[in-house]
Amino acid sequence: MSVIIVFFLIGAIAFAYWKYYTYVAKYPTGPRPLPIIGNALQVKYGSRGHTHFAEQFGGLFTIFQPAPTVQITDYALIKEAFIDNGEDYVDRSNLPGVEYIFNYCKNGGVVKSSGPNWREQRRVSLTILRDFGMGK
Repeated sequence: MSVIIVFFLIGAIAFAYWKYYTYVAKYPTGPRPLPIIGNALQVKYGSRGHTHFAEQFGGLFTIFQPAPTVQITDYALIKEAFIDNGEDYVDRSNLPGVEYIFNYCKNGGVVKSSGPNWREQRRVSLTILRDFGMGK
């Protein structure tokens, strides 16, 4: 009976690892995360914390802290993502409780807004930046 329980536990752990790494494979390449803690042991926090990942994986990589965070560090990729394809980034995920910490109003601010509110702020920001000479 104990042999069956051991095989069941090994199979459950193997299945959990397989599910986790198929979930990780959906995102751009990056350092290989560990289950539950992600890349917490590999990230060097500070002013240049992700530069070694940018050098290793290019200008686009994913860090799991433990939720996935896609990092864009190359200027050309940032311009392509947010200026050329800005409408693809209208909606943002909302983590529970984050809105109460960082925002004084629902769906407000520059960082955590989404949907039509974010679209309006993006349009106004790009107009102001272009008036100051961005892109010339």
